[in-house]
Parts: sequence; structure tokens; C-alpha cells
Amino acid sequence: MSDTKKNIFEYMRKNLGFSEVDSEDIFKTFLECADDYLKQAKTHLSNEAWEQLARLGHTIKGAAASIGACHISQTGKELQSAAEKKSAELVLEKITILENIVKGL
Repeated sequence: MSDTKKNIFEYMRKNLGFSEVDSEDIFKTFLECADDYLKQAKTHLSNEAWEQLARLGHTIKGAAASIGACHISQTGKELQSAAEKKSAELVLEKITILENIVKGL
């Protein structure tokens, strides 16, 4: 299942028991956090702060999974792995993918 606003809201209602209003609030907060995380990721990449990047990837993975954003969660996991390998090229690729997914929501 792709990460669409509709699918994420459906997950939050069915699996977490959230109302439409609660789902909207949580989704809005998630997007704000995601934007902040991606800005941090770029800073960490420019500083070659691999450990911080790996932790950030782990945070993205968990936050996304908690609301049913499976593709974002998987890409966060891949970001974490790329940072652990200290691969700037892969990290940048994963940041770009995440940015595109978040913008599409």
C-alpha cells in the first residue's frame, strides 16, 4: 500500500481508533516533524555526522510506522542503513526520496 493521505488516515482510524479530527491533527504534526527531520538530515549529511543521521533515520522509521506510512518508514530504515555505511550518495538518495514522498502527501 502506498503512502497517501487517504491510506494513512484509514490506518489511523481502523488500527488506532482515531477520529477524523484526531487523524488530521496527528497527520499535520507528522508532516511538520518530517520537514524538520529532513532539514536536520541535510545538515547532518553536510557535516558527515553519520551517527546522528542513523538515529534520525531510525526516528523517521518509527514515527512513520506509528501512523501507517509504510513507504516512509521503509525509506527511513534505508536512510539509517545508508548512514551506518557512511554512504553520502545513498543518504542523499534516501533524503530525496523522503522529500518527494512527503511533498506528495
